[in-house]
Amino acid sequence: MIVFAMFTCSILQTAALHQYFCRVFDFGIKIRSSLTSMIYQKSIVLSQESKQKKSTGDIVNLMSVDTQRLQDLVQNLQIIWSGPFQVVMCLVSLHNLIGNAMWIGVAILVVTVPLNTVIFRFLRILQKQQMKNKHERTSIISEILNNIKSLKLYGWEDPYKAKLNFVRNEKELKNLKKMGTFQACGNFIFNCSPFLVSCSTFAVFVIFGNKPLSTDIVFTSLSLFNLLGFPLAVVPFVIGNIIESQVAIKR
Repeated sequence: MIVFAMFTCSILQTAALHQYFCRVFDFGIKIRSSLTSMIYQKSIVLSQESKQKKSTGDIVNLMSVDTQRLQDLVQNLQIIWSGPFQVVMCLVSLHNLIGNAMWIGVAILVVTVPLNTVIFRFLRILQKQQMKNKHERTSIISEILNNIKSLKLYGWEDPYKAKLNFVRNEKELKNLKKMGTFQACGNFIFNCSPFLVSCSTFAVFVIFGNKPLSTDIVFTSLSLFNLLGFPLAVVPFVIGNIIESQVAIKR
C-alpha cells in the first residue's frame, strides 16, 4: 500500500511539474515576443534626436539580450519562494530526526547565504559595466559600417580596428573574466554547502548525541540533505536573474 501511494505521488508530481513548466515557458515566450514587438514599433517612430542617443546596436541589444533576461526571470521566479520553503521543510524534518545537531548546519547556511549575496552584489556592478562596454562596442561597429567608404578612402582601417580591439579585449573580455571569477566563487560555495552541512551535522550528532548514528538516521538525513541541494544551487542563479532583469528594465 505504501509503495502504491509513493508511486501515485511520483506520477502526480511529474504531471504537476510538467504543467507548471509548460505554462511558465509559454508565458515567458509571450512576454519576450511582446517586448520585442513593442521595442521594434518604438524604434521605427523615433525622432532624429532620439536616434542619435540610441544607436542601432543598443536597440538590437534591447530586443535580443534584455528581453531574454526577462523571459528567464519569468521561468525561474517561483523558486524565490519555493526554494526557501523547501529549505525550511527539510530543516524541520532534520530537527525531528537528529535534534539540535542540525543547528550547526543552519549556522553554515547563515554564513554562506550572506556571502553569496555579497558576491551577487559585485556581479550586479560588473553586469552594468558589461552593458556599457557592449554598447560602446556596438556603437563602434555601427560607426564603422555606416562610414565604411570614408574609412577605405582615407585609410583609417587600422586606427578603428585598434579602437575596436581595445574595447573588446581590454574592457569587455577582462570584465567577463571578473564576472566568471565571481560566478565560480558563488557556485563553489553553494555546491560545497550541502557537503559541509551534512558532515558537520553528523559529527556533532556523534559527539554530543545520546543515541548511535544508525543507518535509518544516516540515509534519511542524507536524503533530506540531498533535497537541500536543489534550492541551494538554483536560488543564487535566480537572484542573478533578478539582478540582470533589474538592469534590463532600467535600460
